[in-house]
Amino acid sequence: MIAGERACWRETDEVTDRREPKAIVIADWSLQQLKSRKRCDFIDLIKQIHSEGCDDIYISQNDKLVKCEPSQLYDVLHKITPKPLSNITREMAAKGISADHCAMLDYFNIRRLFLEMDKNNIFPNTVINNLDIADIKNSNFSLKDILEVLHDIHPTSISTSSLKTKDKELLNNLLDHFPEASIRLILGDSSFIERDILEIASKVTELDLNYSTITGATLAKLLQHTPKL
Repeated sequence: MIAGERACWRETDEVTDRREPKAIVIADWSLQQLKSRKRCDFIDLIKQIHSEGCDDIYISQNDKLVKCEPSQLYDVLHKITPKPLSNITREMAAKGISADHCAMLDYFNIRRLFLEMDKNNIFPNTVINNLDIADIKNSNFSLKDILEVLHDIHPTSISTSSLKTKDKELLNNLLDHFPEASIRLILGDSSFIERDILEIASKVTELDLNYSTITGATLAKLLQHTPKL
C-alpha cells in the first residue's frame, strides 16, 4: 500500500537499514474535482512524506512530468492531465528513476489513500480498483484520453448512481472496454426505472441502498437477477 510509512522508500542496505528516498508521481486526472477540505488533507499528507525524506515530487502535466515543491501543490493539482502509466514509467526511466524507486499516485492509489485517511471508513483495507462514473462525467478531459490511462490500470468495478440515458451509454461504453469489470450500483435518492436496473443486474456485485426510494417489489426482482451480489 502506498500510504505506509515505509512504502515511500526503497531499501538500499539490509545491514544498516539505510533507505533511499523514492520519487512520487501524482498522476490522478480527477484531482481537479477535489473539494477544498480533501485537497488540503491530501496536500498535508504529501508534505508529511516530503518532510520524511521523499524529496522528488512530480505531476503529470500536458504530457510531461513536471517537478514541483509541496508548497506549489495547491496551485498545480488542477493542472494534472491524463497520462498512461506506461508513458510515465518510460519518462521516469529517462530521468534515471526506475519503477521500483517511484511511488505512483494514480486514480486508484489515491482513492486507497482517501479510504485510509477517512476515520469514518469501516473498510480501510479496501483495495478494489473502483472507477466512479461521476469522475468521468465531471472531468474536463475527453473519454478517449481517460480510457488511455484506464487501459494501463484496469478498473475491476464501476460505480454509478444514475442510469439516465447518457449515464447508461457511458456505463455500457466502459463495460465494452472492461468486460470483466463488475458494477457497484448506488441507488441513493435517485429515481430508477425498473427495466434499466434489471438490464445490468447480472453484473452488479455491490448495492448501496442509502436513502434509496426503491420499492420492495423492485428490490426483490433486482436480488433475483444479481447472482454475483
